[in-house]
Amino acid sequence: KALRNIMMTLGELDNELKGVRVKDNMIAVFRKGYWPFKCPIGYRRPYKTKEENKGKPVILHSQLAPIVRNMFINASTGMYNRSQLARMMNEEGFKTYYRREATHKIVNELLQKTFYFGNMFAPKWQERSEERRVG
Repeated sequence: KALRNIMMTLGELDNELKGVRVKDNMIAVFRKGYWPFKCPIGYRRPYKTKEENKGKPVILHSQLAPIVRNMFINASTGMYNRSQLARMMNEEGFKTYYRREATHKIVNELLQKTFYFGNMFAPKWQERSEERRVG
């Protein structure tokens, strides 16, 4: 039992150390101006594998980015509510590229995400990155 407990404790320690290293690397990448999290709607990673994407900025999604851009343009007029903006996005084919329909919640997330305004903010760390690199 004692040996098993020691092995389990060593496994936990190893996992915690890996977690700290991953977090530190993500913060370093973020501070360099790269987005280390899931791509915001309208962006994608340039390659298919994680190894190829290391250190690479997110790039615009050629079909989805114009739909998101149009939503921001329409929202800036102040003439449409969130549900109407979502409906317009769906009419432009949002579901085709995002695998689900736009809703007022998705529109609200888009409008609140500072990434779209050129300001990267990581709520996990309460940290902003002055640089923003987009391919």
